[in-house]
Amino acid sequence: RIAHGSGFIWRREGRQFAITNWHNVAGQNPFNGLHLNGGASIPDSISVFPCVGSGRPGDPFRREEVILSLYDDFHSPFWLQHQHFNDLRIDIVAIELPPTMHRYISVNNAPFDRLHSHVGVDVYIVGYPFSQFDHMKLPIWKRGSIASEPLVNWEFRQTFLVDAASRPGMSGSPVFRRVFGPAAMMNDDGIQMQIDRVMSTEFVGVYAGHLGTVNEAVTIGFAWYGVLVEEILQAPAAGSRL
Repeated sequence: RIAHGSGFIWRREGRQFAITNWHNVAGQNPFNGLHLNGGASIPDSISVFPCVGSGRPGDPFRREEVILSLYDDFHSPFWLQHQHFNDLRIDIVAIELPPTMHRYISVNNAPFDRLHSHVGVDVYIVGYPFSQFDHMKLPIWKRGSIASEPLVNWEFRQTFLVDAASRPGMSGSPVFRRVFGPAAMMNDDGIQMQIDRVMSTEFVGVYAGHLGTVNEAVTIGFAWYGVLVEEILQAPAAGSRL
């Protein structure tokens, strides 16, 4: 095993995809082309562990290991990426899971809320900071906060900053907003308060890692906006390397 990372399952039109960062599968930094792990090795396959089961009595949750080859030819990867990857370096890929009788539990099993977001609100990075897992391989919910203005793309890319101390294994994690109790919702008419809510959840992004700074003690990470996942699956581009 070269390394471990995070990801999630996304369902679209009866097909199931593993979503993670481009750098997790390419083994390269998407912005400067530098090889990760000192360039000693490049992954040729990944193991993913989808969760199966409804949670009903007699149908407990379980994990299945699915090994996905990344290449047929080294210069023609199997993954799908954003059509503007070459220009914007969007660090997200989708890899279709093979057909199965199982319906894997996906992030978008249920519709999300549209929450009003602003600087300072809480978010949760849901991934795997550790290389050892329990038997159910349950993720860690790492709490942070939005650290940049959501209405302004960070460094002219579709990203936002997250104030959270994370670890490299969390690259590819989904990022959620979650509000307990009354919540400010977005709709076509603007902001509306929902006072009868117990909990509201929105998928807001794909975590990509720690923000490289001169002062590495600054615990700031960044994430790509979640809407990019659907953009990739609606108009996919063939995977490529730098």
